[in-house]
Amino acid sequence: MTKNTFQIQVFLIFLVLCVSSCRNISKTPIIEPSSTDSSEVLSTISTDISPKIETSTSEDLLTPDSIENQTNTSTPGSGTMSLTSPPSIIDSNNINLLQQLMTWEVYGVDDITWAPDSTKFVIVISNEPENIYGIELIDAYNFEEVWFKDGFALAAAFSPDMNLIATSYPGGFSLYDVNTGEEIGISINGGGDFIAFLPDSTAIVTGRSHKEPSGIHRSTISIVNIESDEEVLRIQHDGYMRSLRVDPNGSLLATHSGPDERVFVWEIGSGRKVCDFSAWPSFFSPEGDILVAPSIEDWTTEFRDPNTCELLDKLEGQGYPYQFNATGHLLLDQKDGDFNLWDISRNEMIGQMSNFPDVDAQHRVSPDWRFLLSLQLLNFRHEISVITLYGVLP
Repeated sequence: MTKNTFQIQVFLIFLVLCVSSCRNISKTPIIEPSSTDSSEVLSTISTDISPKIETSTSEDLLTPDSIENQTNTSTPGSGTMSLTSPPSIIDSNNINLLQQLMTWEVYGVDDITWAPDSTKFVIVISNEPENIYGIELIDAYNFEEVWFKDGFALAAAFSPDMNLIATSYPGGFSLYDVNTGEEIGISINGGGDFIAFLPDSTAIVTGRSHKEPSGIHRSTISIVNIESDEEVLRIQHDGYMRSLRVDPNGSLLATHSGPDERVFVWEIGSGRKVCDFSAWPSFFSPEGDILVAPSIEDWTTEFRDPNTCELLDKLEGQGYPYQFNATGHLLLDQKDGDFNLWDISRNEMIGQMSNFPDVDAQHRVSPDWRFLLSLQLLNFRHEISVITLYGVLP
């Protein structure tokens, strides 16, 4: 056998083996067929629209950095603290006794909201530099995390019946079970910077703003039925929305618009504008019969009729009002470093806490007036925020 003949035979054997191998490979599919039918795929596409962003674990988010009143802790110095009894209701006799119960350093807080029963609060975390996004539910009595959920959000709200937490983001909102943290619904209606429930817990109200090509800012209010996921009302107005409040009776809502600093009152049933006036962001009294707003002229607290925007009365002092108590006769406000308690029936300041440490913070009073949450932003990008919980221990 010549050398050339041997080389040809070897080449032919190699060619046969190669063809056989290629046939075997072609019988193995590149992608295994999915058992999911087309309807399931469409359902997934149409419902799973919330942003999915990788985040750090919840243990990295809530880190106590100081604990006061160690005699009231279950494990002093360990980072957990339980109250043996609820804090006292804040009144004229004890407002000067407010003290720090717990402090956390949190990265990037957009919103803090109290539950209607004051036993929990939710923190909305949105920190772009650290890539941390989510909502964290905290037990107000033992200061421990109940649950944490990943996902981008700008604001959160509890349903009045305490069954749901809603979070709002551009293009929609999500619903979570309060007890388990399970995401039970997603809507592509509404969404934006503000969110609230109607008092009967059947509908969501959201508010958002956008800038048109002409440079004019426009704001949109959407009311979405939870069961049908139908937008039942849409209201639009000029200006950049800075606040949204629903009246406790479910008949009116108030928004604040900048840069002209005006409060608009809207009828929920029809979307009709009821009235408007110049002021800083406002809120309703517990009965819904008074609209409270700081004056843009002299920072006095004004009381207005929400059905006419007529000025009813104003407080003698100057301060930023935060919240009524449950009966609606006491009002808490802040001026500089002092917290002031007012009896509005007498137009008289009846208590004060001087030299409050968190002068430049945002404050959230629990509905039962047992806790005061302070949110202090340490830089303009919200990268680091300090949350402090205050109360009057019995």
